[in-house]
Amino acid sequence: MSEQSNSVLSDKNAFVALHDISQILNTGLSQEELKICVQLCERGINPNMLASIIRTLKQEVRNLTEKCDKDIK
Repeated sequence: MSEQSNSVLSDKNAFVALHDISQILNTGLSQEELKICVQLCERGINPNMLASIIRTLKQEVRNLTEKCDKDIK
């Protein structure tokens, strides 16, 4: 197997492990969302700020969902 193939396999294994940890910690992130977060962090985004933004956005979605549910009833 070439070095490039080994690197790709290693990256995939690392991501699978990262996703498993994410699930254990109940982050609520899909694989695609986690992939985007990793890419943003690799580009220099502060992980703590990113986590804060994600928490805020998820709370806003919950609030809007609750409001819509109340309006329907």
